[in-house]
Amino acid sequence: MPFEDTPEFGARRPLPLSFQRATAISHRVAYPDIRATDFGELFDQAARRLQPIYAAQAIGRDLTDADQRELEISSALNPLNRPAGRQGYGLSAPARKAVEQRAMDVASEFLRANGYAVRDTSSSSPFDFEAMLGGTRIKVEVKGTTSDHGDGILMTANEVELHRREKGNTALIIVSSIRLADRNGVYSGSGGKVEWQLGWDIDEWFHEPTAFRITRHRRI
Repeated sequence: MPFEDTPEFGARRPLPLSFQRATAISHRVAYPDIRATDFGELFDQAARRLQPIYAAQAIGRDLTDADQRELEISSALNPLNRPAGRQGYGLSAPARKAVEQRAMDVASEFLRANGYAVRDTSSSSPFDFEAMLGGTRIKVEVKGTTSDHGDGILMTANEVELHRREKGNTALIIVSSIRLADRNGVYSGSGGKVEWQLGWDIDEWFHEPTAFRITRHRRI
């Protein structure tokens, strides 16, 4: 493969350094070899290497749930800076809904397979499922992501408060590696890898605010 060189361009200033760190693939051509190098073939090979990366970005596979939601927040707060189309970064609302539905379906099947009686509470409570087993009742939060690693999730203030207040009696299910299919703008999800955190201690995870609601004081 011709793109295994370390992207070291001698950058020292902040902006060139940021470009250097963002370089996905790199191939160094020695000065004496420039005239003999088939750059057209190199560009063609580079495009073939990058194609699956862009294809994965188009369905958010390299973005965690938290990344997706932060992009949605940013888009809502800065509508004039929203990129044309939505290819490459973030999921559309219908795609996001398909991911969430697939996560709920997979989590429900997982809980039932482990002997729990499950009640969907997502429309009325700050948690997704109430699960019961042998007289024990737990409140379950479900998060889904197209990323292969569910290391980042976004939670509302009410969800965070619940998991802190009832620590030991709640659980977290992260469904990662969800795959999306698009048929004429109608999305459906498939697959999904379950990570089950029973008795989840939210304070063992690093959490930080990603947005604030700022309200003007009304003058009387």
